Amino acid sequence: MHTAIVNAVIYHIWQARNSLIFKGKAMETMTIVKHIREQITQRVLHLHFQKGNYSDCIEFISHRD
Repeated sequence: MHTAIVNAVIYHIWQARNSLIFKGKAMETMTIVKHIREQITQRVLHLHFQKGNYSDCIEFISHRD
């Protein structure tokens, strides 16, 4: 799961960088964080429904705002 988190962080930072360089649009830090959390949440839910062993991750994600 840690690899998925690192990959999501790298991907979304890269997307923000490209948006700034190629479109001239800066992204807010909290927007990037929100996108990362959404991607990780979707991945955990997907894995949980496939394998059924990510309850702790789901509980952790659902209690964070």
